[in-house]
Amino acid sequence: MTSRRVLYLAGSGMITAIGGSTEMVWAAAGAQVSRYATSGYFTGNRKLIIQALVPDQALPDLPRCLETYPSLSLREKRMLAMSRVAATQALQAYGKDEPIPVLFAGPESYPGINSQVSKGFSRALFTELKHLPIAAAQSRSVNIGRPAAIEAIKLAFHYAYDIGHPSVLVGGADSYQLSPLLKLLDGQKRLSAQNLDPHSGSDSFAPGEAAGYLWLTSDPAQALQHGGRRVVLSEPGFGHEVGHWFSEKPHRGEGLDQAFKQAIAGGFSGKTIKNIYSSANGERFWGKELGVAMTRSHHNFNDPKVHHPAEFYGDIGAATGAVLIGLASQTALHLPGDDTHLVYGSADQSYRGAICLRSEPVAA
Repeated sequence: MTSRRVLYLAGSGMITAIGGSTEMVWAAAGAQVSRYATSGYFTGNRKLIIQALVPDQALPDLPRCLETYPSLSLREKRMLAMSRVAATQALQAYGKDEPIPVLFAGPESYPGINSQVSKGFSRALFTELKHLPIAAAQSRSVNIGRPAAIEAIKLAFHYAYDIGHPSVLVGGADSYQLSPLLKLLDGQKRLSAQNLDPHSGSDSFAPGEAAGYLWLTSDPAQALQHGGRRVVLSEPGFGHEVGHWFSEKPHRGEGLDQAFKQAIAGGFSGKTIKNIYSSANGERFWGKELGVAMTRSHHNFNDPKVHHPAEFYGDIGAATGAVLIGLASQTALHLPGDDTHLVYGSADQSYRGAICLRSEPVAA
């Protein structure tokens, strides 16, 4: 290892369209369960948009959130209800009184529309998590969409090793139930819609919603264990793609290549990566950059499995990073031969993030 700074996974929680816990989502994705369905939103030509939404009945706190926060949007209220579920799961085994900072991964800011969460959302989030030992004053948010949780983990390393917070809760939530955002994406002809089969190779994606939370710690004694193994995360890597969805410059895949190289150098140099967990959502746009990044770091890969679970639970935006890490960790713990993973997230705009994780035996 080129760096001894690592974090351990101590707990995880998530809720997506295909399941209400990390274990359920991992099993459903492995069984290729899809929850794509027509929604109540329309494209500009009056076709129902295909989405992958969390059922209301899976969000017991949603009715209260709808009533308690009248100034928040429907999207934000659903993000709150989903966050309460996932964060509670992630800290289920946290038995300490010491408050834990939250590093929240939030939605991307899109050109010309108000797509980020409001200032009132953060206050409401801490209200919804008040049953947990949360250090609100030390908490922060990163609002860059799919790679946001990976950026938050970069900050978690700083908290754990430079500031002295041995435990950090990294979480992300997002929902595409936002009409201006759907209108923008529909204008780009990117959305799956009625009479357009999302699995037919068509160049479109199904908007989803989810929350994912990770309790990370620098204390190996706190690590989640299964079968005598635990999950270790190395320091992440980042890059910027000049040829993104809102740029006229050519898409060369150089941003993700840079993120891969930095992440691998942070702890996996010389190791063979057996699994890639990708934020790709079904659009052909994302295939090129993955091909470039894998080719340029080919010596670190040996015919890896590429997982893109958005094909089952839809594009989950800012929840992507935490959910993918949670799923990769399940694979690392339960399938010991698949013990080396690279997880990455690519924003619609320039930002790219990647992180490596592995399972290792716990010394007796």
